[in-house]
Amino acid sequence: MLLRRGKYGLGLLVAVALPFWGKGQLMNELTQPWSYSVNYTFGRGITNPGAPISGATSDLAYTTEACPLQNQYAISNAVNCPGMPVPPLKQGGYEMGAAFFYGYAQQSQQPPGYMMLASYGPSPVARLLFSKTVTGLCSNRDYLFWAAIRSLIQSTCIIPDLTFQVETLAGTVIQSWSTGPMGQAGDSAKWYIGFYNPMFYPQTPFYGQTFRLPAGISDIVLKIIIPPVDAYKDCRAGLAIDNIELTPMGPDVLISIPGSSNGYQAGACYLGNVPLSLNAQVLSKYALFGSPDSVAATFDNPQVQWQQSLDTGFTWQDIPGETGLSISHVFHQPDTFYVRVRAAGAADIGNLYCNVVSNIIRVDVDSLPTGIVFSSNSPVCEDGDLIFDLEGGARYITTGPNGYFDDIAKPQRYHPSLADSGWYYVQVTSFGGCPVVDSTHVIVRGPAVRIGGDQTICYGQPAQLEVSGGTVYSWTPMRGLSDPASASPLASPPTTTQYQVKVSDTSGCSAYASVTVHLRDTLLEAAFTAPDVACPQDIVAFRNGSKGKLTAFSWDFGNGSSSTDSFPPDQSYAYASEPVNYTVRLVVTDTSGCMDTATHIVKSVNNCFIGVPSGFTPNGDGHNDYLYPLNAWKASDLHFRVFNRNGEMVFETEDWTKKWDGRAGGKLQPPGVYVWTLEYTDEHGARKVTKGTTMLIR
Repeated sequence: MLLRRGKYGLGLLVAVALPFWGKGQLMNELTQPWSYSVNYTFGRGITNPGAPISGATSDLAYTTEACPLQNQYAISNAVNCPGMPVPPLKQGGYEMGAAFFYGYAQQSQQPPGYMMLASYGPSPVARLLFSKTVTGLCSNRDYLFWAAIRSLIQSTCIIPDLTFQVETLAGTVIQSWSTGPMGQAGDSAKWYIGFYNPMFYPQTPFYGQTFRLPAGISDIVLKIIIPPVDAYKDCRAGLAIDNIELTPMGPDVLISIPGSSNGYQAGACYLGNVPLSLNAQVLSKYALFGSPDSVAATFDNPQVQWQQSLDTGFTWQDIPGETGLSISHVFHQPDTFYVRVRAAGAADIGNLYCNVVSNIIRVDVDSLPTGIVFSSNSPVCEDGDLIFDLEGGARYITTGPNGYFDDIAKPQRYHPSLADSGWYYVQVTSFGGCPVVDSTHVIVRGPAVRIGGDQTICYGQPAQLEVSGGTVYSWTPMRGLSDPASASPLASPPTTTQYQVKVSDTSGCSAYASVTVHLRDTLLEAAFTAPDVACPQDIVAFRNGSKGKLTAFSWDFGNGSSSTDSFPPDQSYAYASEPVNYTVRLVVTDTSGCMDTATHIVKSVNNCFIGVPSGFTPNGDGHNDYLYPLNAWKASDLHFRVFNRNGEMVFETEDWTKKWDGRAGGKLQPPGVYVWTLEYTDEHGARKVTKGTTMLIR
């Protein structure tokens, strides 16, 4: 058995004979589906246009021009035609909706893929966009007839609405369905799990449907029909078409790499010390076209055949003798190839038109890594970052002083210490597992730092921090610190906090140290709500909002009453001719014995009836000098305005304690009658609107 040997680089495979599994070749289409019965990708080429479709027919005329005119089609690649621009997507071959793992890179080394560009105008009769006769299928089986189609003309003069139809050779319709008006409401475009991912292609380009081939029928005609179009004679539609396929549907077949979650690429080392193994599994369902759902399906006596591709996935070859559910091999030379499995029931395994195929796995057999780079930015200060530069492998394991270990491609050591100086070693491994070891020496510079130990405090209490060894200090986080630039700040963090300090000296280097301030309980906060004002006869309620692991409460209401309840009894405050402030205090205790205090001022007033005086005398004698809404203690959203007899506003306020002094624009206003309006929301949430008059007396 022979395998084509090659070096993989941006999709290029150089063919050389090598024993194992036949011949291998690079492959774009890394996922299902792939069909032997009908698989129109229109080929590849650097010339434009490509050759006309073969083995199929169309009522549209083939043109050798790159851009088709009305009722013509061209086989083209990445062409922007006047009035019919190809969208900025992958086009041609298996690109207009193909798998995305390697397709992009490979296109730079391969001829571009062709697609069918079609243009048509009005017609009173239906026309064939595409028709192909297919023989030798398996009757009483599900098949998927589908294609990638995009409407290219934005005009609504003609909106493409095609018909997919499956017929017997005698013309009996087996199944028929419509694409719906493309790009409009009712568009039936779908996506297919394993082949098209809407996350990468937001505008879904696939149209199709599954149908059941009747018993005794193995030969059919596939048609994509342009229905009659009634429009202005110069109107036309433009389409890009690719991946016209007839795919046998059956149980999904999955090949995998034992012990690996990477579903599309496997690796091995040419040293031959570890065999590469792949497993195949025939499932009991297949993905439903255009839906995340699955259809139950089984094979009678399922059989499998491992395959490899020779021509970027256009064709596949069976690997002789490999018909089991697993395959294994030890390698002794570098290579790159792709494998998959075809499967069917035992009676149909020889009829490729009845076979389903698996996902595809790329295998890279590597030589020892070359061009290895292992260096660092040494020497570094302790306040810098030790950064390593690694190249030449697929995986790395870096070790070093002070128990250092990392297994990433760009290892770093943040804020290294003096003890981190020394030799570092890296094992560089290729994707296939071929290892090489390299080393580099590192020097770390900086001051010696001494810092005090961790402390435990109550929530809200300060802890004394201490550090030495430098001339400049900078603590982080600054939250809860009295002075982040001090060598001995006080710390009062709201939660258990690790403080880090950067210590700098005159050498130009710095070092870091840390200390943790633990809180006995993570949160302690005394809090309660109460009204700011108490009117005569008010019953004042206090609502406890304290937080923490609380065990005790001590209330002092300022009126001679106290309580130890979490939710204390309502209170009343004595009447007084002038407002009196009462200080209410709550002390709470948590499970660690820590305490916190909250206070609130309740103002007891003698009157809460809101009114506006009928007159005032702004003469500066200290009596009745201002006009304002009296006793608006509990009013909110207040708006008070005063107007003169001409309807001009002379005063306005939204704060009832701001009073009118009888002036407007700094000028004394004449005595007389003035109109006022007052709007506010009372303590019950009701909106009040009043107005009246007042006499300005001088």
